[in-house]
Amino acid sequence: MRLGAPVFFAAFFLPFAAARSLSVKLLDATYTGYHNSTSGLDVWLGVRYASPPVGELRWRAAQSVGKGNGVVNATTMPLQCIQSQAAWNATNMSEDCLYLNIYSPPNAKKLPVLVWV
Repeated sequence: MRLGAPVFFAAFFLPFAAARSLSVKLLDATYTGYHNSTSGLDVWLGVRYASPPVGELRWRAAQSVGKGNGVVNATTMPLQCIQSQAAWNATNMSEDCLYLNIYSPPNAKKLPVLVWV
């Protein structure tokens, strides 16, 4: 009886399927995050906090994001800000990197905020 592969896939993917989805409406979009069952935190990755600093906005002060009604999948890390290749050897970088990753205890309200730069 070969149950190895089905048992592996069920054990590996079931926690992801059972994860609850979290949506938060902000000025520019609705961001859908997830609950990380390992850390016990609600997570939103890649939440935009300013307009992309490209084109005419390059080398200017950050501009507010515009209003919007779209839904953004905030379950994957955004692209990294451009860094020195020698220092980081990173890939998938972009000038458009004005995003926040938000981690919160479930059902939290009015808690202190830590900004880690």
